[in-house]
Amino acid sequence: MKELLSGKNIVVTGADGGLGRALVKTLVEQGANVWACCYGVGDAVSADPEGAWPRRVRLDLADRESIEGAFVAIRDARLPVDGLVDNAGIMRTSLFQMTTETSLREQFEVNFFGPYVFTQMVCRLMARRKSGSIVAVSSVNALEASKGKSAYGASKAALAACTASLANEMGPLGIRANCVAPSAVRTPLLDGVSEAALSELVENCALGRIAEPEEVAGVIAFLLSDEASYITGQCIRVDGGLFA
Repeated sequence: MKELLSGKNIVVTGADGGLGRALVKTLVEQGANVWACCYGVGDAVSADPEGAWPRRVRLDLADRESIEGAFVAIRDARLPVDGLVDNAGIMRTSLFQMTTETSLREQFEVNFFGPYVFTQMVCRLMARRKSGSIVAVSSVNALEASKGKSAYGASKAALAACTASLANEMGPLGIRANCVAPSAVRTPLLDGVSEAALSELVENCALGRIAEPEEVAGVIAFLLSDEASYITGQCIRVDGGLFA
């Protein structure tokens, strides 16, 4: 079977997270060369000797110097950038009246402001070649109400709205931009979610289970590929048929 992303160079943020690890693995299996942007520098992403793929890049989306440094590392490789996945994100659960300004700003910094700035930078490289695909990982919490997710949902809604505008503006330059909006995915991000909340979610899901990270990664790989060459400006729910 033909690899979806053979020879393409893809930047992935949040590569050391649960979805990020699965995403890097999936993209590599589909033939891509991956810059794996990680908050930490541990063993989150396996790599071959120096210069081989995937390549680790240190990236803290709450730190402008780190964002600039990551971009410079990618730019200085002097390779075309064919795709970007804005995957990194954090979630803090608290009721609206209990959400502190610090928590609100922290989530917006990592989930929206940082990705906004980093995407601006990477878009410069894509615009030169008039080609590229951007996929932002939003959330179903951006699309519908969920208790305790006002700040998180708002930050992810901002990311989705920004991506739609980006698709409109960059389309004439041959750059596509889409969102995926997963519901609960079996990653460490669920560690702080109560069993009762997860049970309710499963009960309201047509497929009756939580998503595996590889299932979301597969959708992202498709959107990055030439098979999705006429898809842009979309927010695709990957929620197993969530109906309430």
